[in-house]
Amino acid sequence: MLLRTCNTTPQALFRAFMTIPQSKPAVFNLVMNAYVEVKMIAEAAETFYVMKEHGILPSLSSCNFLLQALVVSRKTEKAWEIRTCVLLSMYLVLIK
Repeated sequence: MLLRTCNTTPQALFRAFMTIPQSKPAVFNLVMNAYVEVKMIAEAAETFYVMKEHGILPSLSSCNFLLQALVVSRKTEKAWEIRTCVLLSMYLVLIK
């Protein structure tokens, strides 16, 4: 429940983690998953976009976890939007 009480935005968390030299994509996946776990779906989606903005591709399992939460919370338009981003990102990685 710490995420609910600290009023920290995904951007602020991202900036804080980026100052740690050992920060890896797994850390950001954990943050995104934690937001989903505590039903902060909008923040989880925002974390997805912040990661993508900084060139960090969330893991497929984190993306699926987020997509499932979006569908369950009836945010299907956002789920389709993120799904499209995930597929496009994966395609771009494959053609490199």
